[in-house]
Amino acid sequence: MLQVGRARAAHGGRGRPAGGQRDSLHQGGVVTIWTAYLRQGRPPVLVPETFSWGAALFGPLWLAVHGAWIAAVLALCAGLALGLALPAPAGTLAALALAWFLGLTGQDLRRWSLEQRGWRLAGVVAAPDDDGALARLLEGRPELIAEAVA
Repeated sequence: MLQVGRARAAHGGRGRPAGGQRDSLHQGGVVTIWTAYLRQGRPPVLVPETFSWGAALFGPLWLAVHGAWIAAVLALCAGLALGLALPAPAGTLAALALAWFLGLTGQDLRRWSLEQRGWRLAGVVAAPDDDGALARLLEGRPELIAEAVA
């Protein structure tokens, strides 16, 4: 009942399947969830569901480059208000918190902005990169190829 000695995995102390095969929990590369948006006569826009380092580091500039103008202006106003209203140590901490918040929500703000500008959600796919996401989207919805050409 009681185990004596050091703990180890069963079958010779190896924690992986025989023959170097990968088990179902370890399949290799990282997969990202992507949302695809369409608008008539335009190529699809793929937005990843990830932390946005660009939004965290560049804040309002990153939002403006990605077309989220309302969010960019609000983030700029929030940053200026925090910087002017709080003393040095608290202002720095608040700026870091705002940067972290923009990193967490940057892609969501981008999605919201696309929807406000008339883009419609075409689908959600899982793929390691944007090329794979586009391939999966078109594989699942072949009518989008004809729509994009028209």
